Amino acid sequence: MYPYPFSDELSDAQASRAVVRTIRGRKRRMWDCLNSPVEYWTPWLKVIDMDAITKRAGIAALFDSGDIPKFKQKFIEELQSYSPEIADRERRHRL
Repeated sequence: MYPYPFSDELSDAQASRAVVRTIRGRKRRMWDCLNSPVEYWTPWLKVIDMDAITKRAGIAALFDSGDIPKFKQKFIEELQSYSPEIADRERRHRL
């Protein structure tokens, strides 16, 4: 997992901001992974949809474990069942 930048000397507000930064950083790393110039998986996907998909079926845990090929595979599988509109976009993108 990620090391949380906490210490006994942080105020509640500082700790709260550290949690938010950690979560945003994780989302950004997932987004970059799915939309890197090398992979270019889902440049059309909205962040809110990515969040919903990664929360399904333990996909975020695959990312956290470092199993990126399995993460991408499972993400695409879940994306196809997430909504018909998004599944259609994904199919058109692959063509």
